[in-house]
Amino acid sequence: PGTYEVAWDANNFPSGMYFLKISSDNFTHTQKLNLIK
Repeated sequence: PGTYEVAWDANNFPSGMYFLKISSDNFTHTQKLNLIK
């Protein structure tokens, strides 16, 4: 429960599609991220 935040410094990454995967013992979530520069 609660809210969590992650900071990602994408300065050295090119534009494109990336995947964020968050997992714990009994939970996994995958999210698509579209980085446009």
